[in-house]
Amino acid sequence: MQTLATKPSLNPATFNPAANTNLANENKIQNQPDPKKYLEEQLRNEKIMQALNSSEGVPETQATNNELKTEVASPATANPAKQHSFIRDLAPIYGYSAACVLHILAGLSRISNLLPNSVGKFLDENAQKFSKLVNFLNYGGKSITAYKSNNSLDSISKGLLPAVIPWVSLENTFLAVGLISGTTMLSTAHHPRITNEKDFWGNLKQQWETYKQMGKELFTKEAWKKIRHNEDTHLMYLGGNMNLFGGLIGMALGAGNKTFKAMGSLIRNVGGAVCDIAKILHGDVNYLISGALYIIIHVLDIVQTVSNKERARTISHFVQGISSVANYFYTQPTNTMADHTFKDKYKDARLVPALRATVA
Repeated sequence: MQTLATKPSLNPATFNPAANTNLANENKIQNQPDPKKYLEEQLRNEKIMQALNSSEGVPETQATNNELKTEVASPATANPAKQHSFIRDLAPIYGYSAACVLHILAGLSRISNLLPNSVGKFLDENAQKFSKLVNFLNYGGKSITAYKSNNSLDSISKGLLPAVIPWVSLENTFLAVGLISGTTMLSTAHHPRITNEKDFWGNLKQQWETYKQMGKELFTKEAWKKIRHNEDTHLMYLGGNMNLFGGLIGMALGAGNKTFKAMGSLIRNVGGAVCDIAKILHGDVNYLISGALYIIIHVLDIVQTVSNKERARTISHFVQGISSVANYFYTQPTNTMADHTFKDKYKDARLVPALRATVA
């Protein structure tokens, strides 16, 4: 005999709306997910996607329940829209292009009759003023961008140029820029190990701890093994220190002493070349272009350091002309880091295994 399920009674005498309402509310509460578990699941999924997006590309995930298909957004669409501004994005292109042309023409006018004497003299005297203005605006803007994204050491590094460059002569410009490029390269060398991106001072403290730790590692066999296999940023760390301290020696002790100036310039340029090799090996396209150009600049700057005053000034114009192009590409990673589009294979190599172990 078949047993039929009984339906709820709708008899007005026994029907209780309040009881039914309470029952519905209990059912809603039971069906709601646990907030703590939901948050943990979201964080877990976010870590997985960050790791996969930065290393293996973006997979397509298919859900079997209800035959739903979910496509994961690509890194380009997942990141917030890039905020453009005149000083950050447009002024450097136009400014550095003009500065390059002015310095090259000034250098050519000193060794040929390409331009009338009056025009050549005007360019010789004013090309550097214009390139200083462009560098002042670009590096100052990049310092603000880095500050807003809590990239502390890069912000300090870019802020040094507006503070130093107005007081430096044409012949000493590239030497003085060693202070800026040295700290910038140290910031990039530290980048794979930096995790605090929400607090400026916390980030700066972590930068200092990373600097000390990498200093200890630099004198170990393991570090040099990683340098040979391009597995870590110790080469950039080494070049950054040479850049920084070479610039300090040349500027602080070389003002009245040609020997110290030449020594500081040599250390700065050799360190710069080490950094440029590290930039080329890094893989970022902006570092690749700027690194190749800076290698040419280092050779020219060493030649002008040991040349007489007239020849040194001529060579310096060509150095600054090429530097104008290199500086544009060299400072772009500040923007890509702020936009979270900077591709750092060294950071990926450290991050992905750790995340996989966490979510396994």
